[in-house]
Amino acid sequence: MTKVDTIQDFEQIRKIFETNYSNLPIFMYHEGKQYPVKVVTINSESFIIKNVGRTDKENRLLSFTNEGKFYKFTFKFLGSNGNYDVLQPITLDIVPASRVLKRVKSELLYLTNISSQNDILKSLVSDNVRINTLLKSYSSKVRDKISVLELFIHERVDVRLKLLNDHDKYIFIPDKANIESVPKDCVPYNDYMNQLRNSKGIDKLVSEITLPLKFRNIFTFGYLSAQNDYPMDDGFLKIVTAISSGIKKEIFSNPIINESKEASFVVDITSEGFSIFHTNFANFGKLFTIGGIIIFELCASAEEKIVCRASIRNIKPTEKQFRIGCQFYTNSEEELKVIHAFLKKHIPNFEIKQAPDPNPPATPPQEPVKK
Repeated sequence: MTKVDTIQDFEQIRKIFETNYSNLPIFMYHEGKQYPVKVVTINSESFIIKNVGRTDKENRLLSFTNEGKFYKFTFKFLGSNGNYDVLQPITLDIVPASRVLKRVKSELLYLTNISSQNDILKSLVSDNVRINTLLKSYSSKVRDKISVLELFIHERVDVRLKLLNDHDKYIFIPDKANIESVPKDCVPYNDYMNQLRNSKGIDKLVSEITLPLKFRNIFTFGYLSAQNDYPMDDGFLKIVTAISSGIKKEIFSNPIINESKEASFVVDITSEGFSIFHTNFANFGKLFTIGGIIIFELCASAEEKIVCRASIRNIKPTEKQFRIGCQFYTNSEEELKVIHAFLKKHIPNFEIKQAPDPNPPATPPQEPVKK
């Protein structure tokens, strides 16, 4: 019988989840299917996740694997707030992890243009003098139109960056006096004000446009924010968008990002992860660290490729190279569908299978113990 370690202490559960969720893919198990989960906030009372489309009020089962163990969290559903679910942890069951998906050989797929998500930020922050010079150049060109133009690139996540990440939308407040002017495909006004009401100078702002800066359109490393003391319309949005594109292009015009352009062929693969061989080189340790997240192109050819992320699970030296085991890192079902469609297209008879939920413990979950 499989040994199950059960934890019911609220603080212990929170600490384990909080330590791991930012570097590991989190899944929700429901009706025989796994859904990638985006965790928004963890506080002293509850966990907030992005809704995956469920409307029922049953408990939520979230899980991840790490260091040979499978962690299954049972959460009580407290309610919804827009597109977000509010959850309270009840129990955590920890069992030995076992590979239930058979890996298949791949003679076609390979990875290239591999970067470390964490190293990208460090490289950009260290290049702040050149980046600030870029901002001053653009600011001088629009000084008569935009009161404040701010470029934020930092290893720390501030309130605006958190809003951009949580909502996967940009901020556009055309006129604070007219809440209805905020487009539906932008961060909602109420969420914006709730998060920024205590920010310096927010009471003097009449309008704001804040656009995320993304690396390969998959990782938000900062933002460009335009703020005015009078309303801004779509014309201003076009100006800020053009500035944002120009700054991002110039930022990456210099080879400041550590990147491997080696074609690392996939040894074996499942719908959840893969292994590659990669040679050692000067920046190997900056790109490949256990628990780190890499951004790369998964290629079938020079023309057929997709941009993905993966969490590095293990690194093993061989006679001439390193064998690197990875798990696809996704925040949404849409990302997962793109990966699965690519694999089905390029691997003969490839089947998309998901790991089954392990048997739940015999005892029913109790309310968490809070100290």
